[in-house]
Amino acid sequence: MDDTVVNGVTCHYRVSALNAVGEGNLTDSEHATPTAEGGIDDDDEGDDNTLLYLIIAAVIVAAVAGLAFFFLRKRK
Repeated sequence: MDDTVVNGVTCHYRVSALNAVGEGNLTDSEHATPTAEGGIDDDDEGDDNTLLYLIIAAVIVAAVAGLAFFFLRKRK
């Protein structure tokens, strides 16, 4: 979250993950331009893939759980 942005001024961000092992690599630069209407104009034309990634993750988790159930049941 960045509380220092100014409407109409494009901001560029790069982020990395940090854990007990250390800091990860920085992402590619992303940009956004806040507007007075409360939204952002990020020039991505609505290409938000978050839902797609969540669906893919859910399918993978379900597949792994199904395989684990199958193999555990087969052992008995």
